Amino acid sequence: MRYYNATNAAQEIGISYKTILRRIEENKIIATKGEDNQFIIPESEVEKHKRKRLQFVQSAPVKTTTPDHDQSELLGRVADLENRVAELEETMRMLTSHHQTTSEPTQQGKTEVDKSTHSIPQNRIVETKSPTDLPAGTLHSTDFAASLGISKTVFEGMLKNGIRGEQLERTKIPTAPGRFSNWFTPPQQRSAIDLLRRHGKLKG
Repeated sequence: MRYYNATNAAQEIGISYKTILRRIEENKIIATKGEDNQFIIPESEVEKHKRKRLQFVQSAPVKTTTPDHDQSELLGRVADLENRVAELEETMRMLTSHHQTTSEPTQQGKTEVDKSTHSIPQNRIVETKSPTDLPAGTLHSTDFAASLGISKTVFEGMLKNGIRGEQLERTKIPTAPGRFSNWFTPPQQRSAIDLLRRHGKLKG
């Protein structure tokens, strides 16, 4: 049987070296250590994870190009805007409900509301405390970028600067004071793929 070290296995699967080390630590990839203290990964394990990544890429929604492609793209943008409006309306409803139940009169007879409740997410970025709070199929931004064939550096630039004024939907988890890691739930993955395709950042 053929064996790979961590570097070659990562290249074969299509993920980063850091990602494969993390998956080994999490027992998601079976590996042993050789005499030189380097990880040894059997070919069967590499092929298994390579197939999983390929299946994920192939399962991503594909846009069909037709003579009415421009109209279809416009309809897609309209649907996306409608979803955003619905989300904002739901956020406002929740804020209004919170205001009614938590506001208290001040000494001047006015109501005082916690200003933090007025923070409405403008870029569809959600924050949570731990990856364990996320649904099955959620991917770290590095793994998600690798599955799309986009380099880590380029993808990080997209996360930081957005794409033509639009932000990629994602979930942020604090890793240190003022620092976060980015994660994509399955619905956020589909939304990101659609956005990347609309702006010509993703082929296929």
